[in-house]
Amino acid sequence: MLRAMEQRAEDQPSPDYLATTQNGRMVPRARASLVRFMGRIAWVYGLAPGTFHRAVSYFDRFLSARPLRDVGRRSLHILGAAAVFAAAKYEEQGATQKVNATLLAEVCCHCRLRGPNSAPTQETLDAAKRALLDAERVLLAALGHRLGAPTAFTFV
Repeated sequence: MLRAMEQRAEDQPSPDYLATTQNGRMVPRARASLVRFMGRIAWVYGLAPGTFHRAVSYFDRFLSARPLRDVGRRSLHILGAAAVFAAAKYEEQGATQKVNATLLAEVCCHCRLRGPNSAPTQETLDAAKRALLDAERVLLAALGHRLGAPTAFTFV
């Protein structure tokens, strides 16, 4: 069954999506940076390795399906956090006790703040939370709500 799922093209990212679907809007270095950001989220919140791998799979499949409109750091962090959030809800028991939209919005806001006394306003946090939940909906729609595809971690 896993082999059949692995062979369905819609459940796998395109191997050349950065050049084709993204048409150079995102470069490998930016993708690597975002994957590190997603890994830090998974580590900080104690998420399982399978959750991280699933989040990266969701992100890559999304980028294979839709061209990015905004490749700014904030937008990419929101999208990466949405992928981690969706993966955590799929993989983890009690995921919302470990991580939720409010916590992830704070992470996304703090990544763009500068200075030792910088703190996001409640309005900024609320906007980031809405953006995160919107990004999750767009991500799930782009994936066709097919969340159970095997990842590399499935076979380890």
